Amino acid sequence: MEARKVIPEVQCINGGLTTTGTLRLTDFHLVFCAPVPEPKDTPDSTTTTGAPKTRESWISFTMISQFTLRPTPPTSGIPSSIRLKGRDFIYVAFNFMDDKIAREVFDFVKVRTCKLGTVQKLYAFSHKPSKHEQSVNGWEIYDAKAEFRRQGISEKSTDKGWRITWINKDYSFCDTYPAMLVVPSSISDNVLKYAKDYR
Repeated sequence: MEARKVIPEVQCINGGLTTTGTLRLTDFHLVFCAPVPEPKDTPDSTTTTGAPKTRESWISFTMISQFTLRPTPPTSGIPSSIRLKGRDFIYVAFNFMDDKIAREVFDFVKVRTCKLGTVQKLYAFSHKPSKHEQSVNGWEIYDAKAEFRRQGISEKSTDKGWRITWINKDYSFCDTYPAMLVVPSSISDNVLKYAKDYR
């Protein structure tokens, strides 16, 4: 995913740990990239050369519950911060040495979370699935009839205490229920019609 903004030297406080890394902002995610700390050298360990490993923490904009800017005056010496609370109970603080950059990040996320304008700007409408995902028809993954047949319930065998009804085949009976319903065999479709009013 293409980054719209890249902010280096951002301090992240998450779970009591403070890490300095790079904050990348995409149209739908906030990505914090930080180097993975090297393990302490042991006498029998060998040193490896190469690029340092980085860990990426992705936060989807739709998972943000609260996003607060805490600006500070430049003369205070205290970095401006953005505090983020997630719907999945994460709590992260990002500290920026420049108040202007903190405001830019805040405004960038605010526009993509609070002031969308239309639902067409959501990730679901711009996502391009990979070739592997395109070859799978999700509507054919689950076959309710085959699943209930596996459990011993079919339209022909009502003697097992259950039966299949197609009262909702066009979703006019109840638009939130599936087209095929399995009900106790002692319950007729007329009883279901009466019970619908008390649902």
